[in-house]
Amino acid sequence: MKGIIIYATKHGCTEKAAKLLKSKLSGDFDMVDLKKDGAPDLSGYDTVILGSPIYIGQMLREMSDFMKKNIDMLLKKRLGVFLCAGEKDPQRLKELLVSVLPSQLYYHAAVKEIFGGELDLKNVGAFMRFMLRVCMGIKEGYSTLSEEKISSFGRAVAGAAD
Repeated sequence: MKGIIIYATKHGCTEKAAKLLKSKLSGDFDMVDLKKDGAPDLSGYDTVILGSPIYIGQMLREMSDFMKKNIDMLLKKRLGVFLCAGEKDPQRLKELLVSVLPSQLYYHAAVKEIFGGELDLKNVGAFMRFMLRVCMGIKEGYSTLSEEKISSFGRAVAGAAD
């Protein structure tokens, strides 16, 4: 199985999740950061995994644009999608998956999951740190990335290949 993990990250959580996921996958998987590397050619891959963080209920623009431009090709591939989000409400997490993915990709994806989120206040600017503290009451960083969900996602990708 030749695969690729394509992700966009803002503060590093999604990149961390992508690397953890890659370590759980069998087969040959390349990794591409859309912001640093640009959009890859998908023609040489049979499995594509897309990953993005969620900020204010939206994926990063780079990932959203990539999906829209490549939807026809993505619909021909074995597809997995993961999101990184700090949201804790299980119902809201389900709603996020449905709302941020184009419906065709949502229904086509063999596996989709929200891995949790992470916030390191040292990685955000002073204004954002202020907003997080004042508006959201977040005074320290956190990590809710679930290695269990990442491992389960990896097993599901392998199962989808069978």
